Amino acid sequence: IVDQPIQQASVIDSYPLSSTQAGMLFHALRHAAGQGIDIQQIGMTVLTPLDPGLFVYAWYQVMERHAVLRTRLRWEGLKTPPVQEVLDAVELPVTRVDWRGLAAETLRDRLLAQANAERAEGFNLAKAPLMRLFMARVGDGAWSVLWTFHHAILDGRSFPVVLREVFDIHDSLRGRKEPSLPLPMPFRRYVELCESTATAEAES
Repeated sequence: IVDQPIQQASVIDSYPLSSTQAGMLFHALRHAAGQGIDIQQIGMTVLTPLDPGLFVYAWYQVMERHAVLRTRLRWEGLKTPPVQEVLDAVELPVTRVDWRGLAAETLRDRLLAQANAERAEGFNLAKAPLMRLFMARVGDGAWSVLWTFHHAILDGRSFPVVLREVFDIHDSLRGRKEPSLPLPMPFRRYVELCESTATAEAES
């Protein structure tokens, strides 16, 4: 899926957690990893032509665009509050299976079991990326895709942006065109804005 396995990633940026991320870290440390706390999932059936290799490559392109998708949390051994660290490169865990020919009920049961297993597995917040991909070919022109990620890196407003960019890049490359996307706003800017906002003024 990737040309070469990533042997050793380097930290290229580090900054504090947002208050919401700090709360999620607290939940993760307090509860067992397999309880599915703050684990988010997006399931989709793709009926338009999909090149699986280009699709995974598009995810890597989007991870390159958005540093938060290459971010891990660090809290152990620090004399300061927890921080988030951005890595220069990460390897996206991708599982690809061929489930063509299965009866509809069997396919539904397998997809549900996979989703439950992904939630139960959870994430090690100290290891990036905090997301993974499951791709099942369910027909000659159909794929079921399950994207599992930790809420600490994406929320309900941001995951549609990621998906839109993934499919835009995939479709552009499939059509032998250069993807054209606007420069993204770094998540670091949001954290800095939160830190610089006076609490009393914000409450007012």
